[in-house]
Amino acid sequence: STDDAGWERTVEFEFQRGSPLRLPMWQTVLQVMLHGIQHRAEAAVLLTRAGRSPGNMDYILWLLGRA
Repeated sequence: STDDAGWERTVEFEFQRGSPLRLPMWQTVLQVMLHGIQHRAEAAVLLTRAGRSPGNMDYILWLLGRA
C-alpha cells in the first residue's frame, strides 16, 4: 500500500553476509533508487573517460523527450 501507513511499514531483509536489517518502506525504496543512481553515475564516468559519454541522463529531460 502506498498510503502513509504503507510507507512506514517495516521491511526486514538480509544485508551483507546475512546481517538482518529493518527499515521503513520509504527508506528501502529510497536506498534502491539512490543505489541505482550511483551505478549509472559510475558507468557514465567510465564511458566519458573512454570518449563515449552517455550524454544528459536527467530523468525529467527523458520524460520530456517522450512527449
